[in-house]
Parts: sequence; structure tokens; C-alpha cells
Amino acid sequence: MKVYSATIRISKAAAIKYTDAIGPISSYKRSKIKVTETNKGMTAFIKADDITALMASSNYVMKAAKVAEAALGVKVPQKKRST
Repeated sequence: MKVYSATIRISKAAAIKYTDAIGPISSYKRSKIKVTETNKGMTAFIKADDITALMASSNYVMKAAKVAEAALGVKVPQKKRST
């Protein structure tokens, strides 16, 4: 049985906790994902049973990182004060 693997590295943006968005260790569609985080960035190690599972897990990691970064950039509209 072949094992497919990938490593995804993302430079860390500001106060994002990628492990909160993705989880330190998880499984997703026939694969295992291990996430480590430092002050400089996040690394996700993925091992999968097949190429389709590897692609799905890679997409999962990238989407979770994108959502975490988008959440950080959300601006709450300020109420205008009436005078």
C-alpha cells in the first residue's frame, strides 16, 4: 500500500492561531493531519491513503487557514454618533 504525503508551510500573520482553526492533530477523509505552529509560521504534515484523500486534506488545511486569516481581517462597522 502506497502512502501519499505533503507538507504545507504558511508564514504566520499577526495573532492567528492556526492550531485553533485546524487542530493540532486530526484525521480527515482517510488521512492524518498534524499541525505545528511557531512564531514565524504554521506547518501541516499530511499523510493519506490515496491521492484523492491527500488532495482533500490539503484543501481542508488551506481553507481553514484562509478562514482564520479572513476572520482576523474582519472589520466591525462603527455606529455613527448623532450630534
